[in-house]
Amino acid sequence: MKQQLNFKERLLTRRKGLVDTSPENNGYFAYLSKENMRWVLPVDSRLRREGIKVFRPQSLKGKAIKKFISLGLLPGKPLPAACDELGSLGAKISSEMGISDLALAVSLGTEGAYQKYTVRVMAPDGSAMAYAKLADTDLAISRLEIEHKAFQVLNSYPELNGMVPSLISYFKWDGTQVLLMNAGLETSSSHKLTPAHFDFLSNLFKASCQESKLFQGDMWGKITQRTKLARAKGERAWSARVGKCFEVLKQRWNGLIVPLSIAHGDFVPWNISGDHRGLYVFDWEGIIFGATPLYDAFHFEAIQKALKNRPYRPDKAFFQGQLSKLWPGNKIEINELYLAYLLDISLFYLEARIKAPKVGDGRVLEWLGRRIDEWMENDAA
Repeated sequence: MKQQLNFKERLLTRRKGLVDTSPENNGYFAYLSKENMRWVLPVDSRLRREGIKVFRPQSLKGKAIKKFISLGLLPGKPLPAACDELGSLGAKISSEMGISDLALAVSLGTEGAYQKYTVRVMAPDGSAMAYAKLADTDLAISRLEIEHKAFQVLNSYPELNGMVPSLISYFKWDGTQVLLMNAGLETSSSHKLTPAHFDFLSNLFKASCQESKLFQGDMWGKITQRTKLARAKGERAWSARVGKCFEVLKQRWNGLIVPLSIAHGDFVPWNISGDHRGLYVFDWEGIIFGATPLYDAFHFEAIQKALKNRPYRPDKAFFQGQLSKLWPGNKIEINELYLAYLLDISLFYLEARIKAPKVGDGRVLEWLGRRIDEWMENDAA
């Protein structure tokens, strides 16, 4: 049986029996090249300028590439096959949304077992009407299914109305799973925690909070599963670290009742739009149920330091003040909540490395290991 092509391969392959009858300005270009294709954008200059907004770079190089593409200074390569593939996808999205005229722009994401594709659905003037995420590998589809379930829960909370994407549809198309959601704010978010960030996190906490014993929540169930996986795969150094974390936390938190809530799981500037008036938070495939307080706030600061390979310790007084607003009269130390965060996020990255060893460079996981070792050296006593 002939193996089905994935979405990226189909963008490069003409469908037999179809003749391209699209006018020239309705075609698509590949950027930066067909061999190194990262984005597929409409030929029309206005749609190209709006379509490249599907790319949210953090590095100066990435921002420069985005600017040059927007200005037309980086030429794309004609991609005739995209008219077939995106025409078919566009027709399906039109049917799901009940609209008749749209254009698409595609970001192809990072190659690997978890690769997903992001599609910006645009009106004829280039304004965003919706976003779609596509997956065609088992691991990527499993992550998309998590996000689909996340939206079903999040959309039930009136406190989060307008702050998270609204689910439009979830469907199969040409062997590819598609998650279609509305488009929200597209302004860049601050790289520092602001009152708007804590307003959002407070709303999320209050909407989903449930008191529970710490080691009975979903977060701790996944920690246990991932710990068993690490031991089974012979990750001795990490197994030893995890054992020490469990020992410390169980000793200090045994029997303690704590308000656990939903956490985004990857609450970082590039998954957030908005300003001081409010946030719009997307990419919920890392959602955590039963997370410890301040999980997302720790992650927001820590992961940015990790990517720059810089040391980090949360500001104890600042975070204690935020915790007191969420949980008055709490009896947990900030450094203990930070250790719980380090334990969970480390095991998440470790599991990803075990399941897809050729994806990523491992620097974040190494950074997290050093932070746990520092915690044990300075705070365990």
